[in-house]
Amino acid sequence: FPWDNKDIIAQMLAPHTVIKANDCQVYKLNVSATNDFLNENCYLGSCRGQLLCLGLIKDNEIYQVMTFGNPTYDKSHSIQIYRMCTKLGYKVDFGYDKLSHVASEFGIYNIVAYCDYAKSNGSEYESIGMKFIRKSPPRLIWYKDNQYISSSLIVSHKSKYQSKDELIADGWVSIYDCGRLVYEFS
Repeated sequence: FPWDNKDIIAQMLAPHTVIKANDCQVYKLNVSATNDFLNENCYLGSCRGQLLCLGLIKDNEIYQVMTFGNPTYDKSHSIQIYRMCTKLGYKVDFGYDKLSHVASEFGIYNIVAYCDYAKSNGSEYESIGMKFIRKSPPRLIWYKDNQYISSSLIVSHKSKYQSKDELIADGWVSIYDCGRLVYEFS
């Protein structure tokens, strides 16, 4: 998609150095360190509202991060996985499994997670024991000059645009994403 960080996606597809989660320690990370890591290594970048940030660290280097926060869409769950990210150029065997186990020690349960279907088949969620519950339909995204807004902002009147005609008149282009896969721990 035009808004994706193409450099990060290319590096995600490049060969990886494999390390083992058992060779790493789990640490609770501060939000600043987490955001720096995510901005360097995650195609989505950092996010707001992270309540718990866990990282796998080896030799003072962060190799994998998992963050949690309040559910953004599904209020029937207690918590949402916001980000699952591995350092570019690396693969951590059983890393997410180790991080999710430690998260449970913090009292995290009844978890929901959303996976961008354009970027992942959800195997990383299934590998940690999450259950697939549904696929959401593709969302309409409006794009212009390296900016994008979702159609939900227009419908909820949180945008200065009130209709698709206004967006088109101002040079915005409509693009559908591929939808999201939804997983849960219950």
